[in-house]
Amino acid sequence: MAEIAANLLENLIPAIPVRQWVISFPKRIRHYLQTDVILQAVLRIVVDEVRKSVIACSPEIPGAQFGAISFIQRFRSTLNLHLHFHLVVTDGVFESGSYKFHQVFR
Repeated sequence: MAEIAANLLENLIPAIPVRQWVISFPKRIRHYLQTDVILQAVLRIVVDEVRKSVIACSPEIPGAQFGAISFIQRFRSTLNLHLHFHLVVTDGVFESGSYKFHQVFR
């Protein structure tokens, strides 16, 4: 996992502010999220809601786009089932068609 993080920082994520979000689920619904199809559908919903929230904070930017990287983690260190998502989300938006970044959160 450390190698993946190092690769992301060195080769993919630009030098802009980002935040890590961890989305976990109550034990009583984790049983329903055990298939990859369902888990990925829920991840798409979560990322779409985060995208809407970030873009809504900068209505003056034409064609605003955000950046995010997600990981699905299924277990804790004790190897019990603990489904949760790790998201690395930009702290702002990019202008459509350019790499100009506008920070939204401070």
